[in-house]
Amino acid sequence: MLQKDTVPVNQSDGDVPGSQTDGDVPVSLEDGDVHISQSPTDGDVLVSLADGDVHISQSVGDVPVSQSYGDVPVSQSDGDVPVSQSDGDVPVSQSDGDIPFSLSDGDNPISLADYDVCVSQSDKVPISESGGDSPFSQSDSSVGKIGLQEDTVESLLSTACLLQLSEVVEACCSFLMKQLHPSNCIGIRQFAEIQGCTDLYKVANNYVMENFVQVIQNQEYLLLPSDEVCRLLASDDLNVPDEETIFHALMMWTKHDNTNRKKYLAKLLSHIKLPLMSPQFIADHVESNSVLHEDKECQALIMEALKYHLLPERRSSFQSPRTKPRKSTVGIMYAVGGIDCTKGATTIEKYDLRTNAWTQVANMNGRRLQFGVAVIDDKLHGLGVGVLEGPMYAVGGHDGWSYLNTVERWDPQARQWSYVAPMSTSRSTVGVAVLFGKLYAVGGRDGSSCLKTVECFDPHTNKWLPCTSMSKRRGGVGVATCGGYLYAVGGHEAPATNPTCSRFECAERYDPTCDQWTMISPISSPRDAVGLCVLGDKIFAVGGYDGQQYLQDVECYDPVNNEWDKMAPLCTGRAVGGRDGSSCLKTVECFDPHTNKWLPCTSMSKRRGGVGVATCGGYLYAVGGHEAPATYPTCSRFECAERYDPTCDQWTMISPISSPRDAVGLCVLGDKIFAVGGYDGQQYLQDVECYDPVNNEWDKMAPLCTGRAGACVVHVPHR
Repeated sequence: MLQKDTVPVNQSDGDVPGSQTDGDVPVSLEDGDVHISQSPTDGDVLVSLADGDVHISQSVGDVPVSQSYGDVPVSQSDGDVPVSQSDGDVPVSQSDGDIPFSLSDGDNPISLADYDVCVSQSDKVPISESGGDSPFSQSDSSVGKIGLQEDTVESLLSTACLLQLSEVVEACCSFLMKQLHPSNCIGIRQFAEIQGCTDLYKVANNYVMENFVQVIQNQEYLLLPSDEVCRLLASDDLNVPDEETIFHALMMWTKHDNTNRKKYLAKLLSHIKLPLMSPQFIADHVESNSVLHEDKECQALIMEALKYHLLPERRSSFQSPRTKPRKSTVGIMYAVGGIDCTKGATTIEKYDLRTNAWTQVANMNGRRLQFGVAVIDDKLHGLGVGVLEGPMYAVGGHDGWSYLNTVERWDPQARQWSYVAPMSTSRSTVGVAVLFGKLYAVGGRDGSSCLKTVECFDPHTNKWLPCTSMSKRRGGVGVATCGGYLYAVGGHEAPATNPTCSRFECAERYDPTCDQWTMISPISSPRDAVGLCVLGDKIFAVGGYDGQQYLQDVECYDPVNNEWDKMAPLCTGRAVGGRDGSSCLKTVECFDPHTNKWLPCTSMSKRRGGVGVATCGGYLYAVGGHEAPATYPTCSRFECAERYDPTCDQWTMISPISSPRDAVGLCVLGDKIFAVGGYDGQQYLQDVECYDPVNNEWDKMAPLCTGRAGACVVHVPHR
């Protein structure tokens, strides 16, 4: 923290002596004002104050100035100049040393060391000018200046707060904000809190949170008392790459005075999210720590974390504050492409949960519609969009006139797009998946027919390689990976608008180790636009479109038994849901890769096309959608949302979002679900809402920069 000078305190019931030293200049003062200045030196900050300067009037803020009765002699080199005061005079005399200023009530003595106090009861009191620097300068009776220095600014701020000198307080706070550094920000934050300087406290606190990794390397952090360390570690606003960083910070603080501090370890460790650390880190650095071995409460916390990793299927019952991630560790959410008012958004926006802000980070070189998204090794990938080892890829799709085989890569550091190797075939409505660090483009349409070909992109060689083709041409195919295999489910063999278009119930599985597709058990009914989602070790097929209606059906595939089982249907038909060619669907299916079967799930409460789907906390969520083809004039859109519990095969309605919409993008950040954009039948929406499963509430978040529907919304975790 900035150095603080000691300010001597002097309180009396009568005179208030003031001093004038060489270097003072003639000053004109308002009646009854007490002016404070600090001797400026080279490099000091001077604060100009208008309308009577910075002054303490005789009853400012209900703090009376002590007085005596009689005349007020002002001593100066030319002689005494008596100044009279009607009800009580404040004597000012010339002396050397500190200038004590006393309050009449005797309860709050204040001493203004290193400051000049000038008092007069007339408009002008001539004081002789002599050489030297002026500690307090005033060009006329309305403008004064105060010099701010690092070693005295806190003393001045303390006094100004007590005497309610708002202009001085503001000037001092602004000065301290500019001095913030990892080595002093904790001290400034504490000082601001004590003085009640709200704005300074907020700025200093934000600085501590933003620069926590640098702050913990400094002495101020190591000297903090345990309760202050507890406050820091409990904050979800700390800007850290992972929970391991906070654990290291705790151990650094403990080792600084291990004998006296180890008794606080259990309390402090309870604020660290051990379950969210990697199992390797827990084994190598936490469980093996000898200091933690000595504390039974610490051992209980470590066991809680180990159980969280050993029993992933029970994690929903292990929920606690320690399983809720901090805002900075959940990663970044991207909204890519989609349809906007120009019928094809080319922008990419990035959302940061810590700042609750969307930022436009790049533009694609051209419009791309009907593309997918995937994540490879904590990096964003996709046919349409993807990130491989940092960069983001935009692959295939169509631009409104032609089908594309081009691939673009966005470099987040350089903030620019560049072309990489194109696919051998143009593809739109293509299925995308990531398997063993490579990106697969499955089926789709090339503008003349649906495709059964498959290509694989290797980011290390910058090449697309052909894979064995599927058994059928599939456009609008559902794709997912589970247990080291790539699955393709449903789809159509001709353009979906063709009256004779056939949809499939068949499904197949690709083994990359032998480059082979194998037919698996079909789902119960033909459909395209089916939503595939992996939950545990099973694959769920939710809704879809069968050519006539959107389905409520939900089926679950067990890879071990190669069987599909009917599950609880969605409460609403949707293309998770989806469409079956004639109507929207509310059916949901689940595929088990162990049994090689699709199983029906309980249907949703409504038929839903264009529905948003996500998994969070062991549940499957379906949000929004429409009940008839979106081109119908009477098409209704939904704000309702529902949640599926696979343990009891049941859909339950949850709180609705704020307005009806379809084509909404769902993405999980931390332990919450974000609903991004969408279309309400009249306009493309900028709205972003966040669902808290614990409180069953939706909250409005920062809106998108550009309204869009059908955007690829993906989560990129921190590496």
